[in-house]
Amino acid sequence: MYDHLLLAAAILLGLTLLRLLRRPGGAPLGYTLLLALALGLALVAIAQGQRPLGGLAIGLCTITIILPWLLDLLARRLFAAGRLTAAVQASSLRAMLMPGAGLGRQIQLLHGLVLLERAGVDAALSYFRGLLRDTEDPREELLFHEQIIAMLVYGRRWRDAIAHYESHLHLGHAVLRPALGLGLIRAYGEEYELRRAAELLRAIEDGPLGADPAAVNVVGQARLIFLAYCGDAHSVDRAAAHARPTAFGLTDANAALFHGIALARAGEPELARRRIEAIAARSDPREDRVIAAARALLSADLTAAHRPLPPELRAYVEAVAERVGEQLQGARPAARPGLAATYLIGAGMVASFVAQLLLARGGVGLIELGAFAPELVRAGSWGRYFTAGLLHADMLALILDLYAIWLGGHVVERLLGPARMLVVALGGGVFGLWIGGVTPHPGLAAIGGAPALVTAVLVAALATLAPMRPPEIARRARRSLMVTLLLLLFAQLLACLPGPIGLDIHPLSLAGAALFGALFSGGLPRPLTPRLRVLLRVLAAALVALSVAGASQVAREDIPGYIALRRPTLTVYNGLLLRLPITMLNPGPGPALPGALPSYPGLRDELALRGGDLVQLVVLEARERAPDEPAIFELDPDLAREASLRPSPALPPVYRAALDAAPGAWRSYTLTRDGESIAQIIERTPQPGGARLLLIASPARALTFTPALYAAILADAAPAPADRDDPSERPPPPGT
Repeated sequence: MYDHLLLAAAILLGLTLLRLLRRPGGAPLGYTLLLALALGLALVAIAQGQRPLGGLAIGLCTITIILPWLLDLLARRLFAAGRLTAAVQASSLRAMLMPGAGLGRQIQLLHGLVLLERAGVDAALSYFRGLLRDTEDPREELLFHEQIIAMLVYGRRWRDAIAHYESHLHLGHAVLRPALGLGLIRAYGEEYELRRAAELLRAIEDGPLGADPAAVNVVGQARLIFLAYCGDAHSVDRAAAHARPTAFGLTDANAALFHGIALARAGEPELARRRIEAIAARSDPREDRVIAAARALLSADLTAAHRPLPPELRAYVEAVAERVGEQLQGARPAARPGLAATYLIGAGMVASFVAQLLLARGGVGLIELGAFAPELVRAGSWGRYFTAGLLHADMLALILDLYAIWLGGHVVERLLGPARMLVVALGGGVFGLWIGGVTPHPGLAAIGGAPALVTAVLVAALATLAPMRPPEIARRARRSLMVTLLLLLFAQLLACLPGPIGLDIHPLSLAGAALFGALFSGGLPRPLTPRLRVLLRVLAAALVALSVAGASQVAREDIPGYIALRRPTLTVYNGLLLRLPITMLNPGPGPALPGALPSYPGLRDELALRGGDLVQLVVLEARERAPDEPAIFELDPDLAREASLRPSPALPPVYRAALDAAPGAWRSYTLTRDGESIAQIIERTPQPGGARLLLIASPARALTFTPALYAAILADAAPAPADRDDPSERPPPPGT
């Protein structure tokens, strides 16, 4: 668990540091240096195995990134609930945990809101004007001007708010600030400057907010406020009477208030008074601002509120009313679809990795959880076609693939739909494994399908973006997105490089998955015909059902028992007859694993190596030696100077039962270095004075993964008859 936490901390520190360095206004120096220091400690701890440095790096990551993020979420919730003092306290603690992050101005703004809550508008205005005098930063000046205007609008000082805005800011500034724009439209309406209100509303509709589907409520609210002050009581009444004020981001009380204003402006003072009196009679503390506004209206002369609209403004009011009606009827821009299929695939990947951590059975655990193995598929384990695509051998690959699925899913699922996303991902992974599975694989190969699944999604996203140029994505964002998708696709190609640890993948698998993804994205018409849409949904449901059924089948399989049964004929090796399983290979010098023993000339369990564990089988030929001399020091004399032996912890009972029943002598001991266990060794001498067989497991827990298999190999070893030749130090491949 420590190794995974350290790797996750290093990745999180690196991503946060990269985001800071790409910040348009420049990275905050102090906080950036602190994160760089923590990242350096994490990298040194990973490279040199320094646990104290690793613990320090994990702690710094927790204190400077994770806790501030949680405090930020808490502060937002407290602010939304109106608990400003508590929100300021949470934000202040967050700033303390992020020294040099430039959060001082944020705390100052929150402090101004606390003053507004406790001492009123004048105290808050005085505070923000003081901050404005003390700053020389143009960006901060704009921020403080916005806060001063917001305080004036809050205090219903409409003329002062308009004057301050027009004196210090330009019209386009409010277009990019939704809250500021809404407040100014209301201020212009209160002061009967309806032409200025129309100009601002038109700029909002024609600007970035008007083109953003996510801002439809903000634009709708601006239209409704404008219509209220123009006296279009019918449109405002439709929003309130049809219980649809939430379509504009308004509460029922706010919608009723604007309906009362619209009635007064339309020349219906008595109707307006009754409407507003119903609001003023409320006592809900959450609506105190609306109630205060209603009481202020009642104290004014509602009979003088009506003024005829200028002719040139009437046509624009009618056009705005038509757009409000379309929004009420549901004709507003369609909301972006969700990412249910993307999240489902990501959750499956995370669940598989968590299960692997909990199972903690190394390479055997990867096979038990559903890694693709042609040997097993030929024996009837078809479910591995569907489970291998969600399996990862390490956290780094998982994080990379989750990011790729999330980014590709934003394109495929939102533009092509969830059914197409499921078909591309699950179907692409299955097709890629089927293509790669036909190539020969030695022994019980452990193959991962996640690169194939991710490749299918990435290629589908690229095929969607490249030729079609969807209008839903801006040109610059599209170009940047395609570059990122290509980089992620290149990272998947690196998974084809052969390595001793982790899950293999064949280049043909990625090619097949890429072909599948391109076919089901760019190869189908857009929009789909109704028949194709139904067919895709049925295919997606079938793939999900087959994935569940495949996982159920894989969970019932006895992988250790299968490996134990698949031991070929006797093989002579250095004077001993051995029965080797299909997982034992002899490819020559093996890889060096961090913190493990060297790979000695002999046999290795290739499946254990896939999980990062080194299990070796070494035979030392018969010769004269001291009876108590440990065979490991004879095999590696230099090891005696840096390691020591201590009594071995209790072996699983299957070892003792098998070895006690076999002829000859055996013993077990643990090899330690600097007080930490680095390996466990079981040594057996089938015949007194004869060759010795060593089973070396580094780390020691690897002996518990398939104990029946290892115990049988040790117990079955016997001296080779004189008439059996031993022409080579290397046994033939398993199965020959």
